[in-house]
Parts: sequence; structure tokens; C-alpha cells
Amino acid sequence: SSLHADYVRHAARGDFGAAHRANDEFHLALLSACGNTYLLGSIRHYMWLSLPVRAQRTAAEGHSEAAAQDHTEMLRLLGGCDNEALAALCVSHLQAAKRDYMTRALTSAGAPAA
Repeated sequence: SSLHADYVRHAARGDFGAAHRANDEFHLALLSACGNTYLLGSIRHYMWLSLPVRAQRTAAEGHSEAAAQDHTEMLRLLGGCDNEALAALCVSHLQAAKRDYMTRALTSAGAPAA
């Protein structure tokens, strides 16, 4: 997709702000294909809540390349060849950012990091 190409181009140039925005647009476009407006609204909300952590991850070494590989595979799987694999990839794609977010949330709340 053109959104994925934008992400790859911005990341390769080191323009991580633009890469992050393209990444968000890619994910919103992907999830909007589900046709579930409640899901899309929830995702937008959680994207906003996790913005500082996700933005920092965008510039982390190796992250943009790994994310680009995941995006390429997501696009391939969107062809309907394996919906279970697509769902599993979407879940695994978010796990590192989720761990970072939870660690920061627990640390800022005074709880020991997990």
C-alpha cells in the first residue's frame, strides 16, 4: 500500500516523526477494513494514550525494519490466504510497544517494573 511505502521511505531517511505518522495511518487503514467503528475508535484512543511510548519505539534501532517486515506480511495476508495468521501477526506486532507502555505505566505509578 502507499501508506506502507511512505512508512518505509520516511524511516529509511531517518524522518521518524513522519514515519510514526505514516505507521499510525497504516494501522488505522488496516483496522478500518474490519468495518467495526467501535474497534477503530478504541484503537484511536489507545494510540493517543500510548503515543509517547510508540513514538520513542519508532526511532529505536532495528524497529522500523522489523515493523516494515510485519507490515509487508500483513498486506500479503490481507489477500485472505490465512486470517488466523493475520490476526496472530497483528497481535504479536504490538507486543513490544505494549510491554514498554506497561513498564512505564507501572514505574510512573510507583509499582516495581514487571
